[in-house]
Amino acid sequence: PTVRVMVGFARNAHPQGGYFPFESFYSFINRYQPRAAINGTYFHLGNGQPTGTLVRFDTYLYQGRCGTAICFDENGKVGFRFPDGTPQGFSGIKHAICTGPTLVKDGALYLHARQEGFTDPGVLGTARRSAIGQTCSDKLIFVTVNTPVTLNKLANIMLKLGSRHAANLDGGSSAALYSNGMYVTKPSRRLSHVILVYD
Repeated sequence: PTVRVMVGFARNAHPQGGYFPFESFYSFINRYQPRAAINGTYFHLGNGQPTGTLVRFDTYLYQGRCGTAICFDENGKVGFRFPDGTPQGFSGIKHAICTGPTLVKDGALYLHARQEGFTDPGVLGTARRSAIGQTCSDKLIFVTVNTPVTLNKLANIMLKLGSRHAANLDGGSSAALYSNGMYVTKPSRRLSHVILVYD
């Protein structure tokens, strides 16, 4: 209950106005001062707009495609909502980020990227990866893999780390991970948003 997770945006961003500038990962960390941080969902390389829906402080900041929604309530509890073809509501959700494809569901491998609408070869192929997961004991885990791997390999990594649920985040040049004062994975491009953890 002392942990808070939310999305952070680049300096001068106006998400509700559709304005998503870019900022270096180092600048994000210096400005927000989180305990941990990881890159978020995919975004347009030209204008920074995320492909997934974003909710921050109970407010729809950006309406993108739903995908797998990682939600956090006011008590810091994490929950995964999986795409089922129907619109998702976010009542009672403090913060949320939608990404994908799903990697693990209910403690089992669950990888149906094309059925979830992911067709980009950059997503379906081999790449550096980032992922977010929830263990059976409700711990939140952030993972980056610096050696290019497939989604299937990433899903199996998340399973071996004890994930009950897990989803892929943006990867490749965007893969970024910071924890307790250390840059675990450094991105080679600027980002429009990140996922932040405070305690």
